[in-house]
Amino acid sequence: MSEESARQMTWHKHGIRYPDADKKKKMKHPADGQAWKHFDSTYPNQAKDARNVRIAIATDGFNPFGMSARSYSCWPVFVIPLNLPPGVLMQRKNIFLTLVIPGPDYPGKNLSVYMQPLIDDLHHSWENGTWTYDRASKKNFLMKVWFQYSMHDLPGYALFCGHCTAGKMPCPVCRHALKFIWLKKGGKYSAFDKHRQFLEAGHRFREDKKNFTKDTVVTEVNTVPTFDGATVVRELHALKTSPTGGFVGYGETHNWTHVAGLTQLPYYKDLKLPHNIDVMHTEKNVGESVFNTVLNIPEKTKDNVKARVDQEMLCDRKKLNMKPPQHNRKNWVKPKADFCLDGAQKKEAFSWLKHVVRFPDGYASNISNGVNLSTGKVTGLKSHDYHIWIERLMPVMLRGYLPDRVWRPLAELSHFFRTLCAKEICEDMMKKLCEKVPELLCKLEIIFPPGFFTPMVHLILHLAYEVAANGGQEIPRIQVWQAAHKKKELVEGKVVYYGNTEESVDSYKKAFKSLHGEDSDPLSEPFDEMAVMISGHGKPHGRISILNEALFAALAAGGPPPQYVEPPVIPPLPKMPTKAEFLAQFHGGTPGSSTHSNNPFGRAAASSPYASPAERTPLHFGGPSPGHSAGVSPRRESLMMLSKVIQDDLLILSLDYVWMLLSSWHVVYDR
Repeated sequence: MSEESARQMTWHKHGIRYPDADKKKKMKHPADGQAWKHFDSTYPNQAKDARNVRIAIATDGFNPFGMSARSYSCWPVFVIPLNLPPGVLMQRKNIFLTLVIPGPDYPGKNLSVYMQPLIDDLHHSWENGTWTYDRASKKNFLMKVWFQYSMHDLPGYALFCGHCTAGKMPCPVCRHALKFIWLKKGGKYSAFDKHRQFLEAGHRFREDKKNFTKDTVVTEVNTVPTFDGATVVRELHALKTSPTGGFVGYGETHNWTHVAGLTQLPYYKDLKLPHNIDVMHTEKNVGESVFNTVLNIPEKTKDNVKARVDQEMLCDRKKLNMKPPQHNRKNWVKPKADFCLDGAQKKEAFSWLKHVVRFPDGYASNISNGVNLSTGKVTGLKSHDYHIWIERLMPVMLRGYLPDRVWRPLAELSHFFRTLCAKEICEDMMKKLCEKVPELLCKLEIIFPPGFFTPMVHLILHLAYEVAANGGQEIPRIQVWQAAHKKKELVEGKVVYYGNTEESVDSYKKAFKSLHGEDSDPLSEPFDEMAVMISGHGKPHGRISILNEALFAALAAGGPPPQYVEPPVIPPLPKMPTKAEFLAQFHGGTPGSSTHSNNPFGRAAASSPYASPAERTPLHFGGPSPGHSAGVSPRRESLMMLSKVIQDDLLILSLDYVWMLLSSWHVVYDR
């Protein structure tokens, strides 16, 4: 670690936070959140030294073969040190590959087995610590490392905490406090009409018997559940093992599948938020559902025939019920909903996306490439595309097409995600979002059918609290690794080799000064003895992959980096005459003159090609060469001289000799 990085590791405690224009404090780092402060107050001795490291663990399963027919699930696990400043916290060089859970099968409950080496290291770092050299203070200190929280999508959340995210209790935060309803026609569980209980007492939605479940009034007042380490440990200790495997009451009173390995940590019970919902994946799934439903994308919309049938059984929305066959009509008819665009509006919206919308370079991908006006579909949208659409484009794109009672809740949803994903968030604003999010979900329940409210949509309820507890939304983009690891053989080994090589090259590059005079990192500082130790005049040459392999091999060998050695000075070759000089000296005149045919090249017999350029006998121009035989053509004499050179083991031909040989064959090139 360089001295610059060592100083940055204490930013979380000594870094400067600037308030906004209203003198309100902004949260921009995990240290500003309540979870970090709660741990500091619980363990003041560990928090006293700012050099102690808190880490986040992130994982995400992916198929390294892309969309091919081969089924494969590989799970790289990353560790992110949270001490660093916000500007460098989520840079690629500060996300370290710790282990790889091999495929091809889904790890399931075995995740804790694969994670055990990392858990053992965390145990040792917490109990004993590790003696570490601090380059900033030039002293050794006993560094302790502990787990702060983890970040993953919903399937990864289920593996890390040991709670199944399927069935009637799929939410790992609410757990048994909220049970989803079963949609008979849709064949899935839904969170429809499960959020009125979190509204304030006396709210008008509590008495609504039409837009929610028929003839149902909600009187109970509950607070939004949270996920903390103490509650999880208490629930796990209360479980009883079933003789057939698993725990007694699974699927009825709880959804716990196994005891996660991270719960073995002695401080797990004191973590206020050990696991986080991935805002990026949640936003992508919610944006995709809204996009496909509002634009009525075939086979992807949540407003299908099955959803209308379930809606008729649960709600009193007669205008949206399926119309049976009558008179000359033989088929059932699905009435148009006011939250869907008609054909003409849909065509205008797609034309706007294709021909009007433009983004600055690097802001977003070209969404227009996926718009197909003839089929009325949009393909190829990624997570970042839905992030841009739901936060920036959706309110503008849908305004004027949808009625005000539909457009306003969607605009509130857009503002909700835009506030969560800001680089700096206001604590007062997050408190208001926590209070307003149950009402926002109830407004969406009035608009969309019950089949729309999947577990991913329900997770909106917990996002505001978790972002406020963690001091801001900082999510690593693990997808950059997926593109780099699409190899067809030995996937796990190549992932590890790629990660080790990249990390080694990054650490090695810190020891070199920038070739542009200033380091690209705005927080950089001048280098000290490390730069002096390996300073030199070399610069990269050749393919970058060869350079990376060389740097990695040198670092893996151990010891100090090799000193730079100046290459030997090669004496310059004799100056080659131009064509005009050659004709004037070799032929003694222009071609066709009397001296043209009898002027072959010549060299003294004592001249040696091994001699230095100053010691060699110069070329003889302007007359017969020494030892020239009468009646022998210049070409024949050239071949004879070349044979003589080879026979005498004179294998080094000087440039002037080759030039004369070619000239005798009348192969003369302009310089």
